[in-house]
This record gives sequence, structure tokens and C-alpha cells, in this order.
Amino acid sequence: MFSGVDIDMDMNKLTQKSQEAFYEAQNIAVRHGHQEVDAENLALALLRQENGLIPRLFDKMNVPVESLANAVENPLTTAAILRSCPEARTASSISLLCSPRRSTRT
Repeated sequence: MFSGVDIDMDMNKLTQKSQEAFYEAQNIAVRHGHQEVDAENLALALLRQENGLIPRLFDKMNVPVESLANAVENPLTTAAILRSCPEARTASSISLLCSPRRSTRT
């Protein structure tokens, strides 16, 4: 699931940087105890992507990328708390296979 919507996509058709961003978004979701990867996870992954297009664009617009990334990440740290997430997989639907024990996310 990605933002509550089942997405049918072939990860192999994405660019290397796009694949890296999706995998990092999944890692961010797991680190923050989220049951699924959503737009905020992907936004943070794109903002923090080394040599990525998004940080370069914001740099050209004189937007402090790290401050923006921190503003995106702050709500993620308090959104959902899962006691355990033994395994997360990125499939074509980008779903995470975790079973929440306690969640405050809707």
C-alpha cells in the first residue's frame, strides 16, 4: 500500500535513483514504525537522496534542504509506534508486511 492506495507498478521499469528512493522510503517507514509507506516517507527519501534531483532543485531555489527534510521528518517520529515489525518487503504494491500492535495513525 502506498498512501492507502494499491499501486500496480513494475519497480524494474523505474530509474535507479527512483528505485533507491522507494527503497529508502520503505526503510524510513520501518525506522519510524509505520505500517505502510506513504507520501511523507517518500518525500523525506527524495529530500535526503545523495546526488538526487530534488535536493539540487531546492538548492537552486535557495531552499534549505536539510531544514525542509527535518520539517517533513518531525511528524513521522510521532505518527505511529509499532512494537515490532519483523520484516518489510517492497513489492510492486510497495506494501509493508507488518502487523501493528499499537498505532495512532489513521
